[in-house]
Parts: sequence; C-alpha cells; structure tokens
Amino acid sequence: ELLAHPRPVGFDMEWRPDRKGWSNPVALVQLATEDWALLLRTHRSRRWLPKVVVDVLTSEAVRKAVVGFDGADRQKLQNSFGLE
Repeated sequence: ELLAHPRPVGFDMEWRPDRKGWSNPVALVQLATEDWALLLRTHRSRRWLPKVVVDVLTSEAVRKAVVGFDGADRQKLQNSFGLE
C-alpha cells in the first residue's frame, strides 16, 4: 500500500558501537508512518531484509524522514544490506 500511495516514512537504524578495526552491522531497522511502526531485528537476519522494506528504502517516491543521516549512516546501510 505504501508504494501504491507514497507518503513520508520515518527511518532509523541502530547498531552496536564500532570498535577499532571492527565495523558492526546494523542490528535494528525502524520504519514508521503516522499509522504504524515496524521494527526489524536485523542482527539475526544478517544482510537480508524483506523485499517490501528494500522497495520502500530504495523508492524515490517514498520520502524518508531521518535525523542525523550522514555519510557514516549511508556507509553502514550499504555495508550491512548492499543498499545505497
């Protein structure tokens, strides 16, 4: 439904703090609209995300509302899931 009728989606990611020489993968992906919230514990699924989540994250029609999404976050998203 979200892809058929795009609306803004809140987006955030969490991971264990990185240490010297070690980059931890994303452990939690959070998506939310005014009607629902989705929390995906990705520390167990590794690089896998449901197709609909990948479609939402990569869709140019769906606006993502994020706070503090910088180059490090973008790199973490790419390294953890292969998404840009």
